[in-house]
Amino acid sequence: MDVGRGLSELVAQYLDVDGTYQPVEREKVEKVLARQEFAQLDLTNPANVRKLGKALRADAVLVGKVRYMGWRRSRRKSKSGRKALVGVDARLVAVRSGAVLSEAENWGVSDRTGKALLGGKQFEEFGNGRPDFARADFQSTLLGEAVVAAVDRLGNFVLDAREKLGGRQFSVTAMVLSVDGPEAVLNVGQGMGLKVGRRLPVLRETGEVKDRTSGIVLGRLTRRVAVVEVVSMDDLAVVTRVVSGGVQVGDGVKIVMN
Repeated sequence: MDVGRGLSELVAQYLDVDGTYQPVEREKVEKVLARQEFAQLDLTNPANVRKLGKALRADAVLVGKVRYMGWRRSRRKSKSGRKALVGVDARLVAVRSGAVLSEAENWGVSDRTGKALLGGKQFEEFGNGRPDFARADFQSTLLGEAVVAAVDRLGNFVLDAREKLGGRQFSVTAMVLSVDGPEAVLNVGQGMGLKVGRRLPVLRETGEVKDRTSGIVLGRLTRRVAVVEVVSMDDLAVVTRVVSGGVQVGDGVKIVMN
């Protein structure tokens, strides 16, 4: 099973919704990799990654390797089972300079414990070697939770390096004013330049970062919990539809603008 492909497609979706980066289409990447000069390219070498990036006309290239995918090892035995774990090494290379902007070892762990990675479900189409990790029924399994957690960390890993790359964008965070079924209303108007159909990430605060001495709040920790799509707008508010996840009043919605 080509789990690397499945993970890369999820990371591309994550970055595309965020808006800070515009991922190169998968079809274009495959066409370039099919060329003879790229067939046996060693992508552990930053110089080769830069060569690939130039062919794709990209600003940066994210390369990585799936190190582990399965049960989280634990010395303690639990009646409820174990957690799932996905490990990925990643490196972000700037095409213009060839510099390695950032590299890290990322791990994704399931929130729950259990005794079956896929919850007893059968995913017959995975047998063709091209798994669709974006499926809701897969993401509801223990292994799916670990995959989503790994993708979240990979996505944030890339976003954290945007200043080194020299991004030409800035973002604002809107707030969810109300939620009615699948409809969520934001506290910004059409002056933000949004268009109907655009998808936006929903962020929820999970904690604070404080100075140990003074207790002053230095920053806030957030986690992406949902994706919404713009349905309509006026001068005072933007109406969105929840595409995935769950939204609550007070959640933040990231809007990236040029």
